[in-house]
Amino acid sequence: MTTDPESMGASGLRAENARLREQLSRAEQHTDAVLLRTTRLAQVVTALEQIGPSGRINRIAGEVAQLFSADIGLLLLGKPDALMVASRWGVPDDELPDGPHRAPDPVVATPTTEPALVGPCGEAPLLCGLENFDVRQVAWIRLHGPEETTGYLLLGRQAEAPFTNSDAHELRAVGARVALTVENEKLQRRTQEQLEQLRILHQLSMSLAGTVDLAEGGRLVADTVVEVAPGAAAALFRRNGQQWQRFAAAGAEVFPEHLDDPPDLEAAELLSVRDGAEEVAVIALCDVPAAGLARALLPHLRDAAGLALGKMLLHEQTARQARHDALTGLPNREHLRQRLETALRQGRTVAVIFLDLDRFKLINDSLGHDVGDELLVEAARRLSDTVRGRDLVARLGGDEFVVLCEGPGSDDEAVSVAQRIAERMAMPFEIAGTSLRISTSQGLAIAGPASTAQTLLRDADAAMYLAKSRGRDRYEIFQDELRVFVTGQLTVEQELRAALSQQRLQLWYEPVTDLRTGAVAALSARLHYEDERGRCVPAADFLSVAEESELIVELGLWALDSACAHIADWRAELGGHEPPRVQLPLTTRQFAREDLVSRIRQALEAHDLPATALGFEIDEHALLQADEDRARHVVGELRRLGMHPALDGFGAGSASLTRLKGWAVRSVTLGDEFARELHEDPDAPVTRAMVQLVHDLGREVTAQRVGDPAQLEALRQAGCDYARGRVFGPPQPPGEIAASLREQLSLTTG
Repeated sequence: MTTDPESMGASGLRAENARLREQLSRAEQHTDAVLLRTTRLAQVVTALEQIGPSGRINRIAGEVAQLFSADIGLLLLGKPDALMVASRWGVPDDELPDGPHRAPDPVVATPTTEPALVGPCGEAPLLCGLENFDVRQVAWIRLHGPEETTGYLLLGRQAEAPFTNSDAHELRAVGARVALTVENEKLQRRTQEQLEQLRILHQLSMSLAGTVDLAEGGRLVADTVVEVAPGAAAALFRRNGQQWQRFAAAGAEVFPEHLDDPPDLEAAELLSVRDGAEEVAVIALCDVPAAGLARALLPHLRDAAGLALGKMLLHEQTARQARHDALTGLPNREHLRQRLETALRQGRTVAVIFLDLDRFKLINDSLGHDVGDELLVEAARRLSDTVRGRDLVARLGGDEFVVLCEGPGSDDEAVSVAQRIAERMAMPFEIAGTSLRISTSQGLAIAGPASTAQTLLRDADAAMYLAKSRGRDRYEIFQDELRVFVTGQLTVEQELRAALSQQRLQLWYEPVTDLRTGAVAALSARLHYEDERGRCVPAADFLSVAEESELIVELGLWALDSACAHIADWRAELGGHEPPRVQLPLTTRQFAREDLVSRIRQALEAHDLPATALGFEIDEHALLQADEDRARHVVGELRRLGMHPALDGFGAGSASLTRLKGWAVRSVTLGDEFARELHEDPDAPVTRAMVQLVHDLGREVTAQRVGDPAQLEALRQAGCDYARGRVFGPPQPPGEIAASLREQLSLTTG
């Protein structure tokens, strides 16, 4: 309101001046108070900034209390239900514990939008029992962190001078700064702890990197525990089967060498080290401080222990892989050699059994490598269960195994071990839903005074080779004369390889005569080669070597292509007339090949021949060793295409007439024992009965190795359909066969 001076009297003017001076005085007082508060706040901020990291939080309560002329100041940090005194002013330590304290519910429920609560002690909710310290006026502010309440700042006056609303607003500003200071302090402490942890973990990593052989002297993990927690005792226990075994220790007297159950240790803290879900180790700690850096590092210690243990296990695994077979887990050749050399050097009685699985390659090729691998694993397990506890079973590769028998009586007991192996290995193996039967060929060698690991294994291998050549499913004991035999077999293999590469193989043909008409019904192929001296080496001298060395597959492909080429030449010379079919032998290994039928088709197509141009003499053992369903399928497919599949050597094995009925062969070639019977007894009652039985099954019969006219006549009388042998002349080369065929053609057409 504006007053007109002219209308005012002197007294009015004096009153107005007094009123204005009073307003100015109050304004100046307010300004001074604001400046004072601002200065005091700046001083607090400056003081908080100047306090070093080690004492910043401890001095907050005192600085703020002095700013607001308070007698008591408290800084409580934590959640409302677990507050700890972080800084105090005017409150003795022995009269107010550090906590934990709980804020009263009204305080917890107070809206955070209020700057602060001020008022008489009896009107405001109290924290920490401030009424016990003769506090009459209180002011407090909730401290807010980035996401939640981090604590409370409390001030108390023992005089009646109340805290004003201005104090409350200023306390809010101070509280925000205090909250920031608290968060910065926490961050710095966490950073320092993390840096210290990183330092220790870096030292641990350097130690790990420099540790060469944890399996031998690994005190690394436990020593690191002592470094982190001075005075502590620790041990790392690694699970070894069902037992816990000490791997590393510091303060080792606290822990025994072996414990069945480390968790039973009294006063020990246990840190579990896991590999996935499996507990592989336990760190047992004694006398570790309950708080501080050591406690914070315990999880890192567990991780470091896991790294150390992992490195140790990797070291052991690498060492084991270098000395053990990856597929079966058995000791390998190097492990066997070291063990054998040690036994010989120490003068122990030693015997070696060298064995392999008969016809394993057949199973591997016909049923697949997965089945073959599983069979090897099961065979290794069965071998390990069969030998004596002190014996060593090793796998050299493929299907070759060695049993090392050492100790008193091993030279005599090796034969018993070989017999048990033969019996156990002959039992069926259930693999991938298939029942497989295999046998073993074994060679035994007994160490002598001059034996070495190399010569002993070589001798056992030679004995095993002899067992194979004598029909498999047996064992042989090495004798000195075996070296001559083995050397001869190796020479044959080398000469055969040379003949194949130098194209010195030859395919000649033996006529198969129809005993009813006298005509040549087929030509049976006979393979031989010329050695470097020009001597003819027949198939009988090298076929078993070829079968064992897998050269038989390459030889078979060569024979198939050569026979087709010869047939094509004969057809051309005969002017379109068909020559007799050519019968090619199929051994066990050849018949087992998955691509057998497709290879035959390719050869026929390459020479533009009909399927009727070929026949195959399938070894009886090949059909018996093959999967029955596959054998029926392959024979049936050959016959469906128009070829002439024949069963060769019937009666030499264990093929029954029932099995014969299931195979779609067109004819059967009798085994050698029937030829021997004819030679010894022209009446040959067994041969006559066999011929009749085969005829009853709808199959034709061919006799082989017929040497004289008497045998030939006996075969005619027995009802045999075809025959071959020297009575008809020796096998002939392709050129002479062509001439004979031209002569026969001219006789029949002339």
